[in-house]
Amino acid sequence: MRASMRGAATGFGLCLLLVGCGSSSGSRTNTRPSDEPAESAGDEVDRKIATGANEILARDESRVMVWSARSKSSELEIRRSGALAGTLADVQGSIFQQGKEANRFRAREAEADQEKQSLTLRSNVQLQAVTSDHRLTAETVRWLAGPRLVEAQKNVVLSGGGFRVGPLPVAWALPDLKRFGSPESFRNDPNMKPLIAPLLASALVPHSGTFAADQNNMRLTFRQWNVQQTSANQIQFRVSGAPATGSWRSQGLQLGAQSIDGKANRGKTGGYVLQEADLKGNVRVTLLRKEVVEGTTLERSTVLTSNEASFRGDAQSGTLNLSGTLTVTSALPNQRQWMP
Repeated sequence: MRASMRGAATGFGLCLLLVGCGSSSGSRTNTRPSDEPAESAGDEVDRKIATGANEILARDESRVMVWSARSKSSELEIRRSGALAGTLADVQGSIFQQGKEANRFRAREAEADQEKQSLTLRSNVQLQAVTSDHRLTAETVRWLAGPRLVEAQKNVVLSGGGFRVGPLPVAWALPDLKRFGSPESFRNDPNMKPLIAPLLASALVPHSGTFAADQNNMRLTFRQWNVQQTSANQIQFRVSGAPATGSWRSQGLQLGAQSIDGKANRGKTGGYVLQEADLKGNVRVTLLRKEVVEGTTLERSTVLTSNEASFRGDAQSGTLNLSGTLTVTSALPNQRQWMP
C-alpha cells in the first residue's frame, strides 16, 4: 500500500610532565639517585612516588597520542619499562581520535596506566567535544583501548545538537561524541566487531531509554540504540525495542516497530524533521491531522499497521509504503466519523 501525506496542519594548576617509556610512552624517566645500587634482575616491585601537579601522556604502538591527563596530585608507580601508572586527583585532560584532540574531560579522580593505555575517570565526570557542542556526563568513564571507544556508566547523559539522551546506565561513544549508543549496537560494525566481542560480556544489559530533541518535537524510546551525527544538520539513528517508538510532533507522525532505522534533518527553525525511516516488525504508524468538521477544528487519528514500512519525506509532505498484512483505522474524537 502507498499512502501520501501532505501539509500537517499541526505544524509537520606548576606542571611536571611525566612521560613514561615502553610500548606506549616516551623516553624513560630515571628516579634512582646516582649513589643507589642498581636493581637486581629479580626486583619486581615498581618504584612508587607521590607528586604534586603532573601530566601523564599515553601513546599507542604507532606513537600516536591516545590521551593526556593532568592532576593536582597523584600517587604513581614507575614500571621497570619506565611507564607510569597510578591514581590521580582532580584530573583534567583530553582524549584523542586518530591523533587529534577529540574531547576534553574533567573528573574528581582517575586511574591511569601508560603501558596499557588504560584510563578510568570517576566521580562527576564530564566530557566536552572539541568540534561540537556535544557533552557527556556520568559517574564513571573508561577508555576502551581496543576499539578506541569511550564507555560511560551510571547516570549517563549525552546532550548537544538540540538533543538530550538519558539518564542511562551505560553508553559507548566515539571520542568526538558524534556517534554513541548502547554497547550492543556496535556489535555489527565490521571494523569494531572483533575488538568489542570480549567487552560485551561485561556490558550491562539493555535498559529502556529516551532520546529527546527540540523540546520533544522529536522523541525516540528504545532498549537498544545508536545515533550518529553525520553532518552539522543531520543525525542517523537505529533504535529497537518491544516496541521502539518515534514521534515528530511538527509532522503529526508517530511510529512504532521492533526496529526503526532513520535519518532526521534540522530544519530552518532548528527542529529535527524525519527524512527517512525503515520499520520492521509489528509496525504501527499514526498520522495526526487537523480537520474542520461542522465549524469545529478536530484532530483525526489514522492508524496503519503492517509487517514492514518505509517513510520518505520532509517538513511539508511524505510518502509511506507499507507491506504485509495491513489494517487501517481512521477516526475523529469520540469515534465520530470512524472508518475501519
